[in-house]
Amino acid sequence: KDEDRVAIPSKATPVATTTITVTPSLGKILNGRIALKNAKTGAVLAPTQVLTPAKNGTATFTVPVSKLAEPILAEVLPTTAGILEYADEALEKVAKITVPVADANKPVLRAAASVTPNANIGVTALTESAVQQAEKAVGGLIAQNINQANAAVKNALNLNFNITQAPIVIGVGEFDKLVNAALDTQRRAYAAYLATLAKEAQRVSSTSATPAYDMARAFANDFAHDGSFNAVGSQTLAVNYNLSFINAWLNWVQNFY
Repeated sequence: KDEDRVAIPSKATPVATTTITVTPSLGKILNGRIALKNAKTGAVLAPTQVLTPAKNGTATFTVPVSKLAEPILAEVLPTTAGILEYADEALEKVAKITVPVADANKPVLRAAASVTPNANIGVTALTESAVQQAEKAVGGLIAQNINQANAAVKNALNLNFNITQAPIVIGVGEFDKLVNAALDTQRRAYAAYLATLAKEAQRVSSTSATPAYDMARAFANDFAHDGSFNAVGSQTLAVNYNLSFINAWLNWVQNFY
């Protein structure tokens, strides 16, 4: 009889998950937070992680594979107290960015990308430039705009690597990583590029307390303004970033690669 039947619970199908690693670089991030979101909707994909010196500059998230069907957005945030500390490669010491506590959830750097399981995403001055450009396009942070902006930054700088790949992170006293042949060649090249960019920022603005961060802001402001690295932006910046500098920089990149 129907009333005598015992219901047998069905076993739920396990949700397939994967890891996504985020590797930010202004030099190694020592104190801050990393958030991982759906690029278009802003939906949080995993709990925000706190970066400490013990984390070695990276954060690894576990996310459902199904959540990777759309591009993701990785954000570098200050601590809840509004502080972000990083190993500035120009100064060769720890630099501190301080923002009001009310602004602690506003990102310092971002990267947007379509990713596959077990991806390792770099978040740098270049990816922030691409995010700001993609945001301005019709539709905002959708796959087409993100892919086009990432490619545009790469092509504008004549790079031979994807800007959303993870660079080797360089901490204070760790420049030997740049010549360590046991480490990935392209990741070292990306790290060398970023370190030299920070050094150039210090050269043109010797009084800056955060040259790597200042140059990241300058790059993003420049590229997002009109899709070109031409030293024409929309903000007054802390770093002496001008057309003479950017032309010399583009020539250096071309010769280097």
